[in-house]
Amino acid sequence: MKRSGFAIVSMCFALADWGSALGAGLPIYPGATKMVYQGPTTFVRCGHKISVVTYYSSVDAKSVIAWYSGHFPGSIRVEHSASGGAGLTMTEVFEPKGTLAVAITPAGGNSGVRIGLGTYDPALSSGELKTMQALMGSDSAAKQRAVAEMKAKSAARIAPAVSRRR
Repeated sequence: MKRSGFAIVSMCFALADWGSALGAGLPIYPGATKMVYQGPTTFVRCGHKISVVTYYSSVDAKSVIAWYSGHFPGSIRVEHSASGGAGLTMTEVFEPKGTLAVAITPAGGNSGVRIGLGTYDPALSSGELKTMQALMGSDSAAKQRAVAEMKAKSAARIAPAVSRRR
């Protein structure tokens, strides 16, 4: 089965709704309101503990993206669309150290945006951030290399766990 870059990133970097930033110092967009989230607020993906919280704002996505980009000088921006015809576009803004991230998605019905705030522990490495950019970029050869890298990385993490169970 062929997996899209989005599926690989979703598995390892949790590109879905974020949960609780748990006081990690992430700035909250002015006027945004905290949303009720039914999923876990802390979970582990690809060796990173991710803590998350989701907010809502009636402001347009471009304004929110610009605001967060301004709060993270040197930020890394990743933009992508979910496959499957859902028409979901997500922009993620990562602070350069790889510990803080913001995911901005349409709230649905042309009525504002969801703002997912998240923290990574340990921080994402510069290599992991570059891999994410390649997965979401327009260079198909770079995407294929990034997918292969993510598969190899996931397999390397799974293999020791399997051998310990035997």
